[in-house]
Amino acid sequence: MPNRYDLIDCFDDQFASVEDYYLSKLAKLDIVSPTFDGTSPQRAVLSVRDLLTKADLTSADTGAVNTIYSLGVFIQYLTQANALGALPKRPWRRQGYRAVKTAAKTSAVGIAEAAALGTAVEPVYFEVGPTPKEIELVSSYSARLAVLSQIADAVTVDQNRQVIERDFFRSLDKDLNGDATTVAGNNFESLDRVASKDGQQGIDAGDEDLYGVDRSVETWFNAYVNDAATNRTLGIELIDSLRENLEPRWESFPDEKYFQTGFDTWGRMGRLIGSQQRFTIEDVSFTVGDGIRTSPGMRTGFRIAAMDGIPVIRDDRTFQTASELSNLHLWDTSMDRLGIAWGRPVEYMEKDDPFVVGHVVKGMWYGIGEVFATYPRSSGKLRDIV
Repeated sequence: MPNRYDLIDCFDDQFASVEDYYLSKLAKLDIVSPTFDGTSPQRAVLSVRDLLTKADLTSADTGAVNTIYSLGVFIQYLTQANALGALPKRPWRRQGYRAVKTAAKTSAVGIAEAAALGTAVEPVYFEVGPTPKEIELVSSYSARLAVLSQIADAVTVDQNRQVIERDFFRSLDKDLNGDATTVAGNNFESLDRVASKDGQQGIDAGDEDLYGVDRSVETWFNAYVNDAATNRTLGIELIDSLRENLEPRWESFPDEKYFQTGFDTWGRMGRLIGSQQRFTIEDVSFTVGDGIRTSPGMRTGFRIAAMDGIPVIRDDRTFQTASELSNLHLWDTSMDRLGIAWGRPVEYMEKDDPFVVGHVVKGMWYGIGEVFATYPRSSGKLRDIV
């Protein structure tokens, strides 16, 4: 019986090692020049060892590696839209509203015994008409690029859509945080104008007017503004003043009220409260509007999520004058007093019919609405602070 290994050459006794086996199979004679210049030719045996010890292929070699960029898209700019998210959203139920600017009676309603029927009174009404505004942001993605994104390294339709969606809502947040001196035009009205008054520091006459109402005449439509010609150092007394002047105008406390400010003012507020050494062990955060959460912190500790029970929302685009802290707003959103009214809530639409949009994938974010304030007097701001 022959040995079962007899048919496998590499185990034959005539070869001392596996290397000897491959050498016997692959070794060959070649003519080489030891000086690599074609002179002094001589015969040499080239073995498998010579063939396997050539230069290593590395990532630095041409064509060895191609970077794939489409695995992730990371936005390199701020994308928070907290002012937009915190505002309540409601259906647009009416074109405008009637404001009662003067009460029918403010005191002295007593009558004498058996007195004759008194004189009838009536309040003074005023019509306010916010105008619905259209907002949109359009994206366009070529049909050829859509195909390439499936077979090559390219930005995909979904990636492009997600980036432009962030840009849309971030842009709307910026419009809401614009200053009162910038005319809204076709954009949504700014919150800074909602919380403005006639004769306010830092704006020109007429900049404070809202929905066409002349606040220099209709002073009842002014918001509360704590301002000054000279900057003040932010202190507890200024923050308290903002709340104390607005609280008599509220129907409830602290439901549906919140502070809005920038990260700089928020940090200062935290240090002011922390310096009072009033500690609690309860960490709290509040959800406002569309799920915007305040920063978790101690209710009256070093990091704050609320002050006097009122949530504090931070938005990096809250308006601030150069070299000053961001404004501190205090909003009353109860009873439809402030919010965004949607005639048509924002929606995304997409079409790729070449007979309609050409050889592209066309997308659009679109909505109809406006900032809707029915009682600006119950909201206000603290500005001119450092």
